Amino acid sequence: MGLFGWKSADMAKRFDKSLDKATDPTLLEPNWDAILDCVDQIRAGEVSAKHAVTGIRKKLVSENPHSILHALLVLDACVKNCGSKVHTEIATKEFMGEYRDLVQHKSESVKDKSLEMLQCWAMAFRAQPAYKIIVDTHNLLELSGFSFPSLKDPETMYIAQVAPEWVDGDNCFSRSQPPSAAVIDCGLDFFLEGKPGCVLYCR
Repeated sequence: MGLFGWKSADMAKRFDKSLDKATDPTLLEPNWDAILDCVDQIRAGEVSAKHAVTGIRKKLVSENPHSILHALLVLDACVKNCGSKVHTEIATKEFMGEYRDLVQHKSESVKDKSLEMLQCWAMAFRAQPAYKIIVDTHNLLELSGFSFPSLKDPETMYIAQVAPEWVDGDNCFSRSQPPSAAVIDCGLDFFLEGKPGCVLYCR
């Protein structure tokens, strides 16, 4: 293995350790530092989105519902902060098939969180043909009788006509409490329908 290969392997191991910390089933509350670290590593290109999402998928089939809930937080943060490279990884028949199992989980907390996230993603991607399978999954579940939660602040802050992307900016608008997802470093602007602004949990 060449130098680049060793470096990539080391970066992948670092992400896996951060993911383990973020999804530790003994956590009494979200480990936002670990979640931020996962997001940062993907955004910086230190780990591939494919490796990251593959790791998260493994956590989503854990036998421990607490670990699954923490993994859902990591996933949602990555979807909302890491752009199309992560969106492409979840917009697949295989991933959505696995996700449908989550919304039928025996844990009500896992089920509710999964439905909430899918609802938000479907709204954000409704005008993006490349992510049609996400919208279709939401619509099929709704037709099957699943009850989705009403979108409320802060979820509605992320609804856009285009898939969310983050770009460098000078301003950051923070909240006093971390939102259920979307946690990134300060110093970024989210262009929502062409207008700069973001709702972040800042370190």
